[in-house]
Amino acid sequence: MVSIWHKRIVDKYIIKEVLMPFLVGVTIVGIIMLSGVFFQLTDLIIVKDIPIILVLRLLFYYLPEIMVETFPVAVLFATIYGMSRLSRENEFTALRMGGISLYRLIWPLIILGVIISMMTFIINEEIVPQANHKAQNIIRRSILKQAVPDVKEGVFLKGPEGRIFYVSKYDEKNNTLTRIVEKWRGLLFKYYHLF
Repeated sequence: MVSIWHKRIVDKYIIKEVLMPFLVGVTIVGIIMLSGVFFQLTDLIIVKDIPIILVLRLLFYYLPEIMVETFPVAVLFATIYGMSRLSRENEFTALRMGGISLYRLIWPLIILGVIISMMTFIINEEIVPQANHKAQNIIRRSILKQAVPDVKEGVFLKGPEGRIFYVSKYDEKNNTLTRIVEKWRGLLFKYYHLF
């Protein structure tokens, strides 16, 4: 019977074998996706003569969304690379002969996958919307030269693409809009706590 201490050592070893390829995968895929965004933003530098500092701030605000998109690809890459290396060097066979079942070897990967999924969810729900909002404000104010609409309670606001908004309540202290009704192309939508 294998002791709990030895199983913990095996868990750390498997996580280490998968974690490094995961970080490499996030870096490589992130650089590829970031270069695509940077290629689009070079038009702003060359054609519209926007300062490079402003474009770098835009890249920084797009980074959380790019990270969230790279996590699934990086997890797939890390799992395939790490497990194929362990299989290629017969380490799975050695661990199985040491009394550790195949199902027990999968547990560290499941735990790592759950942690990465929770981290992805938190980044996607908390950080990405704020970063995208700041990036849109930079584009609106500095690039498109549009002012942010003055929000007031009980007033109709004209938004992009012919959208019309009605804000029932605006909390200026917390910068929160509640009970919002949007009309777009004849359709009505209701939102609550938009910002």
